[in-house]
Amino acid sequence: MREWLVIENSMKNGIFVSAEVRDEKGYIPRDVAEAICGRSMAGPQWFTREESEKMRAHPEWRDTEPPPLTESTRPPMNDDLIARLERATEGSRELDAEIYLCVGKIAPEKQAVWDAPIPLLEYAKLCVDWHGNQFTRNLAAAESLVPKAPRGEGWFWRAGRGSVNPGWAHLNKYDASNCNAEDEVTAYAATPALALCIAALRARG
Repeated sequence: MREWLVIENSMKNGIFVSAEVRDEKGYIPRDVAEAICGRSMAGPQWFTREESEKMRAHPEWRDTEPPPLTESTRPPMNDDLIARLERATEGSRELDAEIYLCVGKIAPEKQAVWDAPIPLLEYAKLCVDWHGNQFTRNLAAAESLVPKAPRGEGWFWRAGRGSVNPGWAHLNKYDASNCNAEDEVTAYAATPALALCIAALRARG
């Protein structure tokens, strides 16, 4: 699950900013900060001016304390997107970018007031390339969409190719042997990765 990294904009904590803003704080998803800086964000960090500016310029930067990045704060799933995933003959960068937006990789409130030199979807495509989120083209990336919950609860998944359906995926909630129909999701598509994307998005609700 993604989590927020708190950036303290004070001289003692290493961000090079003017005295006027040195007591401010900022928030950015940990994975975004790690991608920008090219290193793990475990433990206290010192940032260069360039790193600080890049983080502040990122669309997911927040100046005020944001809500936790939990499944309940994700935007609703897009039925039209799922339908297009079912019709797709192969994965694509554009579908990956739409999933990137759909699961809240860029905060919904940022999307709602998007004001940037390039369209939001084009920026999402760059993020897909940057973070390696080739959901519809890579089974390992598609797996990252499968919901997880505290205390090890979540969805167990299987995916593969069949003689009737080129790609299939099946999810069971809580336990791989759970046979409650309400806790199962099955999807079919042109490839296993596409099918797992569909099943994972449905499981997210």
